[in-house]
Amino acid sequence: MKRENNYDLLRILSTFAVIMIHVSDSWFSSAVNQITEYNTNIKDIQASFFICFYNSISRFAVPCFIMLSGALIISNSKNAEYKKFYAKTFAKVGVPTVIFSLLYILYRLPFCFWGEEKEIISLLKDILKGSPMYHMWYLYMLIGIYALTPIVIRFKNSITEKTFYNLDSRS
Repeated sequence: MKRENNYDLLRILSTFAVIMIHVSDSWFSSAVNQITEYNTNIKDIQASFFICFYNSISRFAVPCFIMLSGALIISNSKNAEYKKFYAKTFAKVGVPTVIFSLLYILYRLPFCFWGEEKEIISLLKDILKGSPMYHMWYLYMLIGIYALTPIVIRFKNSITEKTFYNLDSRS
C-alpha cells in the first residue's frame, strides 16, 4: 500500500491537537466557570477566553483520527475478508482493550467497597457503557467501527462507481 503524505500530515497535526486538548483540559473547566460567573476582572476573562479558544481549535483531532482510520482501513481490499480482518483486529485492538478494561476495573473495585454504594453502581454502568475508565471510550468506539469495516468494504465493492458517486452527491 502506497503511503499518503497528506494523511501523514493530518496525523501529525491531529496528534499535536490531541496533546493540546489534554493540556488545556485541566484549565478548561475553571475557565468556563469564570466566564459563566460574570467575573468582572478583565485579565481573568481574557485568560479564560484564551483557554477556551485554545481548547476549541484543537477539537477537530478526534474526528480526524476516526476518519483517517476509516480511510486507511477501507482502502485495503484485503480487509473485506471477515475471518482474517476480525482475527487481526482482535489481536491488535480487542486483546489490549480487554486487558486494560480488566486492569481499570480492578483499580476501581476497591473504591467501590471503601466508598459509597453508588460507586459500585457507577462502575457497573461504566462497564456497560464501554468505558471502565473515562478515556477508554475511544477503543470501544473503534471496535464498533472495525466491526462494520468488512461490511462497508463489501458494499462499496458491490456497487458501481457511478452509483457510489450518486449516493455521495445526494447528501
